[in-house]
Amino acid sequence: MSNVSIKKNNVIKKSAKLFYYKGYKNTGLSDILTACNIPKGSFYYYFKKGKEELLLEDIRYHTENLIKFFNYTVDDLSIFKLKTFFFQLFTNIENNRFHGGSPLGNLAIELSDINEQVRMELSVSYRKIELRFSFFLTTLKNNYPERYRHVEPELYARILVSLLEGTMLKLKIEKKEDAITDFLSFYDKIFKSGS
Repeated sequence: MSNVSIKKNNVIKKSAKLFYYKGYKNTGLSDILTACNIPKGSFYYYFKKGKEELLLEDIRYHTENLIKFFNYTVDDLSIFKLKTFFFQLFTNIENNRFHGGSPLGNLAIELSDINEQVRMELSVSYRKIELRFSFFLTTLKNNYPERYRHVEPELYARILVSLLEGTMLKLKIEKKEDAITDFLSFYDKIFKSGS
């Protein structure tokens, strides 16, 4: 990776954190320049279209990280590891004193009604996550047809993404772990895992 790529990736990572904690609109270019310790000229060298181009990169960054975390956690056909993936995501929010929530969900709430390009990028990101979940569920069903014949991979994937986002939103709003318990209870019912 070139020095320019390393510096650009550093800006993406640090700005993603700023957008997560402060929101996109509440994060000024000066905040990004200060956090990344770069001059304005360097910023525009990396992101010629400015802050919105950076935002699109941040959406891709969050999506890739979620899928990498999924691949790391769910490294075989274990319905328990899938449950662990969700549990760990929620626990991270709980450990952060319920601050933050979902990086993609936050951006969707803040910007999808007012910025079509951002809405479309978020739509692509959610679709990638759904496809990853669906691939896992299809493979699971094909390998254990008797146990998981009731599973409809594409439908379940879409529902799991919706439940994931809804649970993270409730954690952020309620500031207590009840939403985690509800999610995991429902998870056990739809997968009939009982554990």
